[in-house]
Amino acid sequence: MSDQKHEPSVNTSSYKQPAGNVPTEATEATRVNAEQVEGETVILDQSSAETVSAERVTVSTSKIGSVKASSVQMDKCAAVSVAAEKAALQDCATIQMKSDSVRMVKSSSLLMISNETTMEEGSTSLLVVTGGLTGEARALVTVPAAALVGALFAVVGAVLLGVIRSSKE
Repeated sequence: MSDQKHEPSVNTSSYKQPAGNVPTEATEATRVNAEQVEGETVILDQSSAETVSAERVTVSTSKIGSVKASSVQMDKCAAVSVAAEKAALQDCATIQMKSDSVRMVKSSSLLMISNETTMEEGSTSLLVVTGGLTGEARALVTVPAAALVGALFAVVGAVLLGVIRSSKE
């Protein structure tokens, strides 16, 4: 990575995907505030955007309202909503994450809905709805635990209501 400073811009550039040999065209937004960024491949760097939609999204040091993509890679970012087939997050925070497969490193999410979730290096999520959870997972509340707590509150509430009613008679 070069040390040169980039001026605020949105332009089309040539991007070589990590696993590919053929460069593809990418929409690259650097140091901008955008309402919407779209393209086949979107690269967002030190920017903020309300919505981002693309097949492949790479985000670095940015803030996003919502992301919809087949593949999302985020580094040092914050997002309200992320929807992707595959997602990789490092040093990120999201409110809602919905993905077939997600890998989180030093990241957190309030709500995680995923078929396969890997959490590493202190990653956390308050509520996880998942088919599989691996790694150093620290889900604070899972769906079965939430159901158990809800059932426990219902039983305690019913008992208290019964005691109150019987004491009034």
